[in-house]
Amino acid sequence: MYYIAFSIQHLKKGTAPKIVAAICHAFAGCECEDKCDCKRGKSCDSCHFSNRKGIFAWSVCELKGGVVFAIITRDEMMQVDVYTAEQFDFHGLRVLAEALRMFSENEHLTMTHVHRDRLTEDTSD
Repeated sequence: MYYIAFSIQHLKKGTAPKIVAAICHAFAGCECEDKCDCKRGKSCDSCHFSNRKGIFAWSVCELKGGVVFAIITRDEMMQVDVYTAEQFDFHGLRVLAEALRMFSENEHLTMTHVHRDRLTEDTSD
């Protein structure tokens, strides 16, 4: 299991659903049409969304390809966690980072990339 985290500072207002759609459609193989509900953070035939709104809002998107995104927002900050069965190549990570930077007022983005062999396995001895 591979884990990638992005932190977006000074998030532009109203862009959270667009971030979800940008990730799903560019990197998870969702083949929905332009007017699909998943572009607004709602479930469709390819994407299943769970959402909660409030001071801390989160969305989890599960796709047929096995990619899960947990997105937590508070005020003007967003954390995007990506879990994948296969590792992103450098080009894919670069394209994803560039796509996410455009949702920040000042284009500030931090990224963490971790390979966890035992993320889903029992680690007790």
